[in-house]
Amino acid sequence: RKLSISERGMLFTLLAIPEGFSFNANVISESVKETPTTIKRTVAKLEDKGYLHRKVYTREEAGYRREDIEFVPK
Repeated sequence: RKLSISERGMLFTLLAIPEGFSFNANVISESVKETPTTIKRTVAKLEDKGYLHRKVYTREEAGYRREDIEFVPK
């Protein structure tokens, strides 16, 4: 379960996000060099390797559906 340097960097970035902050690949991509697609792909790899667990909360707000995703280190 070795991590690439990009996976390790993403893990540290995710763990540094303040509690209550909504994960958004577009927002994170503004502060790093990677694209939203690369961020999503790297997060998926971290999940596959067991470093993160995804909890999805769905709620209705102002007529649209929103999914909040919380990443919890295993």
